[in-house]
Amino acid sequence: MNDCFAHLFDYEYRGPDVIVRRYLDEAKFLDFARTSELYFAPASKFSDPEEGYFTLAEQRVRERELAAAGFNNSALNTARRSWDTVSRNNSKATLISCWTLGQDEDAQMWQEYGRNDRAVAIETTVEALRQGLGPDVFFAQMRYIERGTDTFGGSLYAHAVMPLQDSLEPFFHKDKAQFQWERELRVLAPIEQGQRLDTARRISLLLDQQDLRFVLAPGAGADRAAEVAKLVSKKNPACTIVSSQLA
Repeated sequence: MNDCFAHLFDYEYRGPDVIVRRYLDEAKFLDFARTSELYFAPASKFSDPEEGYFTLAEQRVRERELAAAGFNNSALNTARRSWDTVSRNNSKATLISCWTLGQDEDAQMWQEYGRNDRAVAIETTVEALRQGLGPDVFFAQMRYIERGTDTFGGSLYAHAVMPLQDSLEPFFHKDKAQFQWERELRVLAPIEQGQRLDTARRISLLLDQQDLRFVLAPGAGADRAAEVAKLVSKKNPACTIVSSQLA
């Protein structure tokens, strides 16, 4: 594990060696078939506006502690701006590849991330993925919470608070109602030296062929199977191509 993630030991995935999938639309699959590289996007590019930010309940905790320590309104406003700046910069510096944990496929994942019957999912195991990416990355299973919008003391307060130990902790928590169905295993990578914030990164996925499968989207026919086989044969000649369990 990269030293920059060492202080996040409590979040590291140390669960069983289970199947994981990354659902790809056609363009993303074509890119992977050509390069055998995983794309790690900055969290700032994700669609969830709460990505990387602490909940409002946690901000209330901080504000109450600072007020008790004698901070006036002007100082509190400065603190709020500082928290926002840290979260915004973290989201530009945190590079993520998202996977789904579990034996069974998910129809909603195909719909949301594959979009049509030309999608393909990469399937492997947690341990194979760990070995294939090397020690530079960090594995964390997403923790799902109720992100309340109440003020301090509201009915959702107890569920909305994360630990306040590290500014990267929000990247391991998402809203339960919106995202728990994704069963996400999150893989984080550091920015490459010399690269500026908000820059994506590619990492080669070096897997034994027996540890790599390509799953065709529900509804894909024999012609699509042959097409996928031809696309992946140069980089992954001995990999397995299978139809969706949901076909």
